[in-house]
Amino acid sequence: MDRARIQNLLSALPEEYEIQKIDKETASAPSLHELSEDFVSQFNSIDDFMERGIGYAILHKGQVVYAATSFSIYDDGIEIEIASHPDPEGRDLQLP
Repeated sequence: MDRARIQNLLSALPEEYEIQKIDKETASAPSLHELSEDFVSQFNSIDDFMERGIGYAILHKGQVVYAATSFSIYDDGIEIEIASHPDPEGRDLQLP
């Protein structure tokens, strides 16, 4: 994992966006499930996802517009689900 690259991406995020680890509230948010119904679908419940899964979301004005979560988990790793919504202001969110 290239921590410098990740820090670069985070610092390039426009001010009106915020990144956060997915918590129970975000995992339940309609805007997350509008991006993809699969973010937590392989888990028994949102509580199960919170206990065994992981995910991060980028929010714009409180709405999830980009997210990545562990789609499924197994002994040797995880599968990752990633989805994004077109920028709400008609711009592409392009990070370096």
